[in-house]
Amino acid sequence: MVMAPPVDDTVTLMTKCVLCGGTTAMRLSREKLKRWHSGELCQDVFPELSVYERDVLITKICVKCQKEHGI
Repeated sequence: MVMAPPVDDTVTLMTKCVLCGGTTAMRLSREKLKRWHSGELCQDVFPELSVYERDVLITKICVKCQKEHGI
């Protein structure tokens, strides 16, 4: 994962898929990202994200690959 420079109170998190090598970019709240990195559950911190989007953060597998491989 790579974080782009902050814009306001958000960061753009770039995640490279471990299966296809594609990149997923997500703009996330800096505060929420800190909470998640501190151990809070992803679904509690990011309820606005879909299950697939949260799984990108957790598994580093893009949405397309999750759907193609039934993950």
